[in-house]
Amino acid sequence: MTIRAEPDVIRLVGQCGAEDAEALLQLLLQQARPLDLTRCEHLHTALVQIIWGSGASLAPGGAPMLPDWLCQLLDRSEGPPARTAI
Repeated sequence: MTIRAEPDVIRLVGQCGAEDAEALLQLLLQQARPLDLTRCEHLHTALVQIIWGSGASLAPGGAPMLPDWLCQLLDRSEGPPARTAI
């Protein structure tokens, strides 16, 4: 399983696909915990949307295997990113 619930963190490991979206949503609804993405190699956009929409924070260590722009989008340690007008 690519999503592992631990008492203080939710770990996403390996190739996290759309089939993991429901499990992640349920875990985030049960208890707000930071997400550990340090061993996440791929994050499907369904999971990105759930993480973004839930406001979940990233655990220390970030997500070294994911693109920098995605880590910046998901990292809420300094509050939500500034929005710009289109």
